[in-house]
Amino acid sequence: MSKPTAVSNSGPLIWLGRYGLLFLLRKHFSFIAIPTAIYVEVVEEGLKHNYLDAQETKKAIDEGWINVKTVSERDVETVTIAEEKLGIRLGMGERQAIFLARSLKVKTILTDDEDAAHVSRVLKLKPRGTLYILLKAARHKILTKDQIIEALDKMLEDGFWLSPLIVQRFHKALEKA
Repeated sequence: MSKPTAVSNSGPLIWLGRYGLLFLLRKHFSFIAIPTAIYVEVVEEGLKHNYLDAQETKKAIDEGWINVKTVSERDVETVTIAEEKLGIRLGMGERQAIFLARSLKVKTILTDDEDAAHVSRVLKLKPRGTLYILLKAARHKILTKDQIIEALDKMLEDGFWLSPLIVQRFHKALEKA
């Protein structure tokens, strides 16, 4: 199996999967790794509720372009130390994803969590979120700008939180794409 080109936290899997857009990750990253805690959170827990994002993520795992990697609680110590220095408290999924990216020497971590993105940058990783994936889809003409705006509007209605300033910046970046 080839080396992953990104490691994902739960946010992009959930938000893109919920709207049938998980394929965008495959368009931009040939192979994605996720840690066990993210698998449990997104797939196992999601399937209990019959969530579309859980089904989509499970399908991607079955197809082989998302791979689950085992990470133990002991493995995440370096991430925990960075968290403590920054006064940030992450969940186990974020910790495992950051550790996994570092251990696999993968620079890109997919996350929508601001604290996880901050810790990732401190640990020399490149955090990218759902908005980044949507902008890349526009730039590569995979989706139209109208499709992207429609998807973002649905996400915002369903609880995807963004500050008004970020939404404004996203729309400006989308216009330039």
